[in-house]
Amino acid sequence: MGQLRSTVINTGLWFGAFSFNPAWTQRNPQQADTTSGSDLASFLLGYPASGSTNSNAQGSVQNKFAGFYIQDDIKVTSRLTVNAGCAGRADRAD
Repeated sequence: MGQLRSTVINTGLWFGAFSFNPAWTQRNPQQADTTSGSDLASFLLGYPASGSTNSNAQGSVQNKFAGFYIQDDIKVTSRLTVNAGCAGRADRAD
């Protein structure tokens, strides 16, 4: 007897995509100013200008599995039967 299984699961882009602009670090955040502010400073402060993420309601992971099992009954005497078996399996996560 043997068995071979494969499962594929997709989690989507859970880390998201963000963009930063100098709006939050310029002199007056309510008024556009091209001479002050920094994209990098907004990033370091954690103030994104926009962002998005892909949420997959049916997240998944991929695993591969292979296994086998061999069994035999050996009758040694009329009152003694030996049941011997061997099993093996291999799991791999991709």
